[in-house]
Amino acid sequence: MEKAERIPSVAKHRVLIVDDEDINCEILSVILSSEFETFSAHNGQEALDFLTKPDSRISAVLVDLLIPVMDGFTFMREKEKIAAIRGIPVLVLSSEASLEVESLRMGAFDFIKKPYDYPEIILARVRRIVQLYQESALIASTSTDPLTGLFTQKYFDHFTLEKAERGEDLDVLAAHSLKGVAGNLALTKLYGAASALCEKTRDASGEASLEIVSEAKELYALLRSHVATIKENL
Repeated sequence: MEKAERIPSVAKHRVLIVDDEDINCEILSVILSSEFETFSAHNGQEALDFLTKPDSRISAVLVDLLIPVMDGFTFMREKEKIAAIRGIPVLVLSSEASLEVESLRMGAFDFIKKPYDYPEIILARVRRIVQLYQESALIASTSTDPLTGLFTQKYFDHFTLEKAERGEDLDVLAAHSLKGVAGNLALTKLYGAASALCEKTRDASGEASLEIVSEAKELYALLRSHVATIKENL
């Protein structure tokens, strides 16, 4: 099997298998092929090179620990240094059960023990982790405005309203998203209004809390407008 070789399938999430033994790549590919498009790499460096390609679109990495050039542990450390691929979940492959705790401590999402005696369990684990990753990526893409770097207005409105309806304290959110950013940008009037809002949240409940949510939405819209103007003028 060639490095970063693709095993064709259609319209499926992509999984990268990193193992220097072709037979292990083949076994995992067969296990996963009903739901995923699989690719393979033979060492950690090949895996990093493949993941950083603009069109790789990998949703999970299954990596053996004992691979040449760059082992699995080193791969995980190096992957964490690259912002664009840092969030991609890693599942560690090993015949040494004693390495499970260390793998999880280093950031692995799961540990799959060799040999692969229970294919249904492996498929279920990969499916669950890919689902979590995709959901997280969707939330991140829809909650943050690319121009300002702040929450989108829709996300902020939804989040604050949910907190109010659950009777949760809005002070932390208001202080961080409004008062904190306004202060950092020297937006004096907005900072003062956000500070006053934080004071109101301390004793608010019921209808008063919902009124504060409305005020918070207005202030947040003003904040986003200020930040957008600042960034456009940079």
